[in-house]
Amino acid sequence: QERGFVIGDTWFESHQAFTDSGARCGTRDLGEAEAEAVENALQSLMRTDGAAAQFEVPVVFHIMMNDAGTIGDVSDTQVQAQLRVFNDAYAGCGVTFTLADIQRHQDDDCYRMSNERQCKSRYQVDPYHNLNLYTASLGGGLLGWATFPWALDNDPDVDGVVILNESLPGGSAAPYNEGDTGTHEVGHWVGLYHTFQGGCSFRNDYVRDTPAEGTSTAGCPQTKDTCRAPGMDPVHNYMDYSLDSCMDEFTAGQCSRMNDMLRTYRSELVL
Repeated sequence: QERGFVIGDTWFESHQAFTDSGARCGTRDLGEAEAEAVENALQSLMRTDGAAAQFEVPVVFHIMMNDAGTIGDVSDTQVQAQLRVFNDAYAGCGVTFTLADIQRHQDDDCYRMSNERQCKSRYQVDPYHNLNLYTASLGGGLLGWATFPWALDNDPDVDGVVILNESLPGGSAAPYNEGDTGTHEVGHWVGLYHTFQGGCSFRNDYVRDTPAEGTSTAGCPQTKDTCRAPGMDPVHNYMDYSLDSCMDEFTAGQCSRMNDMLRTYRSELVL
C-alpha cells in the first residue's frame, strides 16, 4: 500500500492526492487562445532552416537560505548531481548545461521565494546568457515553476527557474528527489508545455509526437490512456507529473520545439 509523504511543509496521503492538489508545478497552463498566439508569434519570428543546433546553457545556482543559514542550504555535490541529471535528460536534444556559479544567499525575505520579483531583482545574473536557477524552501506542496522563453524580452527581471531545494538529487522530498523537478521546470524554460495541456484537444501541447493526454499522471502506472486519439498517455515524459523514477524521455518533437524556441528567444545560447 502506498505510503504518504511530505513535500516541503505539506503532507500528502498519496501520489494521486498530490497530483489532484494542483500544487505540484506552479508554471501555468496556457489557454487555447493564448497558446495559439504564442505559436503564431514563434512561426513569424523563426529564422531557421530546420537544421538541428547545439546549445550551451550556463547555469547560475542561487541557493536561497534564511538569514542564519540554517534553512535551505544544498551541497555543492547536490548541485553537480543536478547538472548531471540535466545533461543526461537533454543530451539527445543538443542542449548542454555547464556550471556558471553557485551563489548562496542568506535572506529571510527570499528563502521561500514568496516575493519572486523582488528576490530575483536582488540576485539575478544576466538572464540573456545564463539560466538563473533558484532553490528555495517552497511551501504548499510546490515543487517548482519557471518562466517561458517568449517572455524574456518583455520581462527579463523574472526570467528563470525556481525549484524546491529538497527536490535536488539526495534531497528529502522522496520520491520526488532525483532531480527531475529541475528537468521538468527547465523544460518550460526552453518552451515546452505540460503533455496534458489542452487535454484531448487536437493541439494539446503543440508537439505532434506526444500522444494526447486528458489528465496529468500520478505515480507511475503501467498503462494509462485518457484520450480516444491514438497512443497511450506519455507517462514517462519529463513534462508529465509522474514520479522522478518514472520520467526518462523527451520526444523528437519536443527536442525540435525547444530547438526552435531557443534559437528564436534565447539565441545567445546557440553554439
